[in-house]
Amino acid sequence: MSKPRSIMSDRAQIDALVLQIGRLVRHRGYVRKNVASAMLLKYLPSDAGYDWRGEAGLQVRFHEAGLDLKTLEYLLTSARLEITHIQERAR
Repeated sequence: MSKPRSIMSDRAQIDALVLQIGRLVRHRGYVRKNVASAMLLKYLPSDAGYDWRGEAGLQVRFHEAGLDLKTLEYLLTSARLEITHIQERAR
């Protein structure tokens, strides 16, 4: 019996996750220490995000990590939630 697959492929999940992480770290309200997910923190730059250009490196890192779809979905959801929280704090 095969495992159920996500609607998105691993590659699409990684692409979406890298895009969201880029949006997160470049957001003017981004403060790394305010990020709630310890797992997501492992993939965020430790310095200010404005000059971060690590998308290519992050792509490679995620592909090499061999994360399962459930983990990728968790990270993607966490990144999106962090962006939402930043936007709410900025209001």
